[in-house]
Amino acid sequence: MFVFYIRIIENAMIVRGKYDLKIRWNQNLDKDFSQYNLYRSKTSDMFKKELVKKIFNLVDTTEILALDSVYFYQIGVEDVWGLESYSNTVEG
Repeated sequence: MFVFYIRIIENAMIVRGKYDLKIRWNQNLDKDFSQYNLYRSKTSDMFKKELVKKIFNLVDTTEILALDSVYFYQIGVEDVWGLESYSNTVEG
């Protein structure tokens, strides 16, 4: 029996600039880590969340977005088997 663990990302946070929104999170160090997935939703429960971007640079833990509307954001950590765990939800 195989058991797979994905470390939950903690401390996702928003930094608001004048015209942009910067999202930062802790780097995932798991050996089977594949990619980050950045999601957004109009509601804090992430209902009907949409994938904003897949991030394959595993050490890059900052993403800058245009500040065009208020959304709730969440980072997903996906492993090589397609299992995903999620960060806290942040508003920005």
